[in-house]
Amino acid sequence: TFDPRTGRVVAYIDADRRLKVLLAPKSRTRAMSAASAHRLLALGASRDDVLLRYGTPWAYTRDAGPRYAFLAYGRSIVRLSLEDESVSGWIVRDSAIRVDPGDRAARLRPRDARHLHR
Repeated sequence: TFDPRTGRVVAYIDADRRLKVLLAPKSRTRAMSAASAHRLLALGASRDDVLLRYGTPWAYTRDAGPRYAFLAYGRSIVRLSLEDESVSGWIVRDSAIRVDPGDRAARLRPRDARHLHR
């Protein structure tokens, strides 16, 4: 989805990986330590943490609010709060993402990300 006011793409779905899309971390520090890379994703992790750990998602969409962004990896989804760009939930459907099992409250219902079709 293209926003003509800003001249930017604000959402995309590319299940077939035909687009040349790169969603890069905003931080200038692009390296992640080996210890950090193997940590499980937890509530409050930053957008940069997600992108450094998992790379560019095959889909990036927003809710109608827009309060949340949804990043799709494999069949799994990470939800980011747009207010502070931090992880606020997820749906784990495969091994594409690894999450902290202690953050059970972060699990979303599939209907929370129903606008992502694959």
